[in-house]
Amino acid sequence: MWALANEAADPTTHRVLEIGAGTRRNALALARRGHPVDVVEMTPKFADIIRSDAERDSLDVRVIMRDVFSTMDDLRQDYQLMVLSEVVPDFRTTQQLRNLFELAAQCLAPGARLVFNAFLANGDYAPDQAAREFGQQMYTGMCTRAEMSAAAAGLPLELVADDSVYDYEKTHLPPGAWPPTSWYADWIRGLDVFTTNVESCPIEMRWLVFQRRR
Repeated sequence: MWALANEAADPTTHRVLEIGAGTRRNALALARRGHPVDVVEMTPKFADIIRSDAERDSLDVRVIMRDVFSTMDDLRQDYQLMVLSEVVPDFRTTQQLRNLFELAAQCLAPGARLVFNAFLANGDYAPDQAAREFGQQMYTGMCTRAEMSAAAAGLPLELVADDSVYDYEKTHLPPGAWPPTSWYADWIRGLDVFTTNVESCPIEMRWLVFQRRR
């Protein structure tokens, strides 16, 4: 996400949409860099915290409190970046993935990008219903690459990056920031669901970047 945001020569013209910001500080940090940011957050407490902090620091952050898929009436169609961090693992159905891609196709400007992390099955592993339901209980909702591709089918979106969250963040986070919590490294490698070694775990969290075609 930060690598993509940092590509903008003039952040003030690089509008960002963050979905499900929660208590994380991505929206505020992006706004401090100069990006205009719209946040869609359905939890009143989290929305109030972000709104209060943005107002305190006079940041260009607009907070919209609702389910992001309920309407598009208050969203723009010229976002340069759309971000979801640790949101897709809470999805319960592939229809929610489809809804996300349809939203991105409508809200992103041509050439703009959608970035999110998701647990994907490795190789030809096909999770059964029991694995999916247990994963959902552990905040580790998973899907296959075929399901991800099907959800984006027919839309003007192209997968342009697919990186291991573990490898990417361990390499790029500043010294002392990795891992962000004691449990994070095991969680993103699927070890909260599968009691096995890392090499044998059939899922892992990936950073995915889709670009809207021009």
